[in-house]
Amino acid sequence: QPDEQLIARRLMAVDSVICASPDYLRRHGAPQTPADLRQHNCLIHLGQQRWLFGDGIEQDVQGNLMANDVVTLLQAARQGLGIVRLPCDLANAHVRSGELVRVLEPYPLPQFALWAVYLSRSYQQPVVRAFIDFAAAHWQDDILAPALFDINPL
Repeated sequence: QPDEQLIARRLMAVDSVICASPDYLRRHGAPQTPADLRQHNCLIHLGQQRWLFGDGIEQDVQGNLMANDVVTLLQAARQGLGIVRLPCDLANAHVRSGELVRVLEPYPLPQFALWAVYLSRSYQQPVVRAFIDFAAAHWQDDILAPALFDINPL
């Protein structure tokens, strides 16, 4: 929860997928349950060392790469360095092309949200307000379209 003095506006919901390269899975095998992730090198987004699954399942993960940039994690996964959890809109094309393979599909992943957080409406510059309004409208219309989250091959 943000500080009481902050204002937060939800911009979009984000679905995610857990995947790895075919090469990584050939060398290390595919996890069958979230608990199997303990035996794998997970590529971790900074601050997300616990991966949440549906039905209240939580799994602590470890790995030799932690980054605050999902594109860095994507590139590492494509190079066969480990298992990664990525937003669907980033992973879709790579799953379709076969560069990445979904794992743990029977275990649903909860959505998370992207928020704009700012200090106060009274101090807000018009350009900031315009950007937040634009981002919220753009992502509501485009990113949340269900087709973007369908990562089954065409």
